[in-house]
Amino acid sequence: MKHPLPQSGGPAFRRRAFTLLEMLTALSVVTLLAILMMPSINRTLESGRRARSTGNLRQIGLALQNYSRDHDQQYPYTYYPTNTWDGLLVKEGYATPQVFACPSDKIKRTRSGDIRSYAYNGYFGDYYLENNPHSLRGAIIRLNKPLADLIIVGDRGGVTAVINHPDYSSAYTSKDCNGTHKEGANYLFGDLHVEWMKESGDSQFSSNAALFLKHWRAD
Repeated sequence: MKHPLPQSGGPAFRRRAFTLLEMLTALSVVTLLAILMMPSINRTLESGRRARSTGNLRQIGLALQNYSRDHDQQYPYTYYPTNTWDGLLVKEGYATPQVFACPSDKIKRTRSGDIRSYAYNGYFGDYYLENNPHSLRGAIIRLNKPLADLIIVGDRGGVTAVINHPDYSSAYTSKDCNGTHKEGANYLFGDLHVEWMKESGDSQFSSNAALFLKHWRAD
């Protein structure tokens, strides 16, 4: 005697449900894979942020260059409390506030204003060193080294680092800058190239004095 075939959806076709143990096992595998992939994902994200920061610094470099062309080869000179280098670039229309915000700068500001994540080389144009014989005072024509060696701007954030405020607006050593991008920083050089470096020279008193003299001192 022939028996009719079971209909779709009947008891013979009913799928077995996952057990709790199987579901926990699957969840554990997915979690483990996510943990293993996290460093790679973080590196990829930081690589993208570093690239955007590089673009910011290139725009800042062009703004500085255009400013100098319109001011007899004189670069912005930070003189507190009247002006800061970044404030001059924004006020005179050479740059927008957005290019001064590094995407990797996660420091929460305690002062209101547009975020500034970059600092000027103090030996290049900061009144704090105006009586220092190694300062250019913003006059790049006084430079006695290749433009490609001199750092002009580097990554640097701070709780009160906002546009046209003196705090954190200038840097004098790489200790001020390092750490923004995976234990290193992006730097804009005098020839307008941008480079990530883990070390650019701590200070004239460190074992990296040669790097300090090469990249930071303006003479």
